[in-house]
Amino acid sequence: ISGSSAGSLGVQAWSRKVLGMYAPRSQDVFVLGDSFIGLLYPPNKLYSSESWLYKECNMCNLEFLTSEPVKACKEGSLLLQDIRLEAMEQYPNVRFQLVVGLQVCYAGGAAIYSAY
Repeated sequence: ISGSSAGSLGVQAWSRKVLGMYAPRSQDVFVLGDSFIGLLYPPNKLYSSESWLYKECNMCNLEFLTSEPVKACKEGSLLLQDIRLEAMEQYPNVRFQLVVGLQVCYAGGAAIYSAY
């Protein structure tokens, strides 16, 4: 299962659900997210940015998440890394990999980090 850029966001977010459908059919499953790690600027807006995304895309539901992440999603405290970690814990025999490049830009004296 793989995706790049916005596709990486989708792979990380949907991997638990997709693995639930296909993992029993294969001996060797690999999840690859290329170039999106959920790094947002400014850092103090991380929760509000991800919370907005999940609510805008109607992701705070049991069709997409399990009960604890649904609660965190509705409270605005769910991060992409939480979703990814849950999938990794549920499927310990699946290999997960993120390919990440880091670009640093300076704007107005502040460093802006972005994944590329």
